[in-house]
Amino acid sequence: MAEVSFFGSTPRKNSFPISAIPQKRASINVGEKGDCGYRAIACGIIENLCTNNPPGHQQALTKIYELHRELFPPKDMKEKALAPLAWINHMVADPKSRAKFIRDLAFTLRQISVDEVGVNPGKYCGAFVNNISLEQMRKYDTWVDKTVLAALADSLAIPLKIHLVETNKKGARVLSYGKKEYPEYNDAVVIQLQADHYTPKLRKASYFEMVAANQLAPTPEAVAKKPDPELNAILEDIGQNRKNIQNLYETNLGILTGMLVEEQTDKEKLLTVYIATIGHNAHNNYVGVEHGSQDFFNNVVKPAEAISTQMRFTTDQRDRVVLGELIHALARDISVGRLDKDFIFAELEQPSVKLSMR
Repeated sequence: MAEVSFFGSTPRKNSFPISAIPQKRASINVGEKGDCGYRAIACGIIENLCTNNPPGHQQALTKIYELHRELFPPKDMKEKALAPLAWINHMVADPKSRAKFIRDLAFTLRQISVDEVGVNPGKYCGAFVNNISLEQMRKYDTWVDKTVLAALADSLAIPLKIHLVETNKKGARVLSYGKKEYPEYNDAVVIQLQADHYTPKLRKASYFEMVAANQLAPTPEAVAKKPDPELNAILEDIGQNRKNIQNLYETNLGILTGMLVEEQTDKEKLLTVYIATIGHNAHNNYVGVEHGSQDFFNNVVKPAEAISTQMRFTTDQRDRVVLGELIHALARDISVGRLDKDFIFAELEQPSVKLSMR
């Protein structure tokens, strides 16, 4: 009997014709517990690999394949002999075992993401806002912030889009992480976050209907690994980093305010620079600033208090508000490394600004 793959055909080495893949995506619940985010991403990765097999997923698949087989060693000779793509098709072919495999795969993806966070906790400092340790993050039923899922996208070098659906707001805000998408392959893994629950947005959602029913804990093999850094040490480093960012912010804000007071720059120049830098993401040192640094400051740098300053220059009330917002925004972006300080200040001091961010 021929083995059946994702769209009911015999598994093939080449990608499934993109014209035959449904393009409209639908959300589906794949689990209510803390692993819903990883289950959602697992479904998205499987759908991509078993349909159009996008070029960016090959390296990711190898990494997943190697760790998963350590955590969940193959039980039969056929599975042991399979190459990565054939292995994925084999593991999801039977609906009865598909849900269990996705549950286990979610656990493997979790370990990859936590490894990435542990290597660079400063970059993913948003993951520690609620003081959750790396050890706790590794447990299959611990809910994780989108920052940790961003670490997974970075580690696997795949495009991940998270649609944030917020109460009383129309539409969804889309956050993009990881590698840039190949539009011709429509290869981004797309998930949705609503009321702290992640769901995948899939083109063949019916294929994953059985996943939510499997709520048993995965049973991985113990794998020898280097101990995770202690939470207290991580929080101490993050705390110092927050102070450094805050100090940079206050310094940059003071310089910008002084430039206005001394009439070394004006509203027109500030607006020109600010507009030119919108969407400029070339120097992100922290996950969370790629869609604007204000949320990052409010949630990570100084969550306990609003950051404000008294404007010390004379102008009408409307301009005071506009100028205040502009210099706050520029000071934040310079402080987190999204914009180059020397370049921005040099542009503001020019007689006229014709800025082109690249």
